[in-house]
Amino acid sequence: MSDARPECGLCVLDLEGSVATLTLTRSEVFNAMNAQLISEMVEVLEWTRARSVGNTQVLKDKDGAAFLRVLILRGDGKHFCAGADINMMRDAGARSAEENREDSERLDLLFNSLWAHPCFTIGCVQGVALGGGAGLVACVDHVLGEPRTRIALSEGNLGILPAVIGPYVYRKIGSAQFRRLSALASRVSAEE
Repeated sequence: MSDARPECGLCVLDLEGSVATLTLTRSEVFNAMNAQLISEMVEVLEWTRARSVGNTQVLKDKDGAAFLRVLILRGDGKHFCAGADINMMRDAGARSAEENREDSERLDLLFNSLWAHPCFTIGCVQGVALGGGAGLVACVDHVLGEPRTRIALSEGNLGILPAVIGPYVYRKIGSAQFRRLSALASRVSAEE
């Protein structure tokens, strides 16, 4: 287990005792996920998993530092996460099927790493959580949302299926709701 914190440029990892906070810091694009942010988030999730009480089975390391029990995921600025960066999606059309499959696998690794994280995970959601942002919301254990927060499986508006986030959203909200939200691609409130 590496004790060195992951190097991040598009997100920030803060530690306070047994609580880790991962903040997406691309507020100028509503924290939309590009390949670099996805890779950084996976690296942070792997590092926090390795330093979790659930993984180590002890509360503190040999130096007395607390292992992690809680992971908070939040977005900087007005919005939690607008999903995939539109430039990344545009570029996908020029990529090979193999490259697109690898991108999808990397994104699935992100969602699976969050879904299966041994810490209790909390999503602090504001503004919008669209597409992949809704996938992140589906992967956490508990969601705290502002009253005006809107969540949508917005892929339908682009003529694509929510294939990568689908299994996680389906497990969270069930078959009927998943099918309804996928077909309508409309925004729902955090209360819903």
